[in-house]
Amino acid sequence: PALPSTVPARRGAYLEAWLSSFENARAGIVRLNPEVWGVPLRPDIVHSTLVWARACQRAGTHKAKTKGEVSGTGKKPFPQKGRGRARHGSPPPPPVFW
Repeated sequence: PALPSTVPARRGAYLEAWLSSFENARAGIVRLNPEVWGVPLRPDIVHSTLVWARACQRAGTHKAKTKGEVSGTGKKPFPQKGRGRARHGSPPPPPVFW
């Protein structure tokens, strides 16, 4: 039988939920204390908990380039003033072709 989608109004009545295992999809019914489980569902808390749990499962194998691995030098090609040329910063990195 399907469980009701709403929480019962009586606080004294126990809630019932299906108990499952790996061998049996429906191993039985367990009684839950309404003081703990008889509260409305908070989708925002469920969402943040799932995002946190999935973030903890990631391998974390990403890498950021260090100062020595970044292309380009960061040095100006010529002084800002005194040469009569347009001002420039460091030269652009080589183009990336996808």
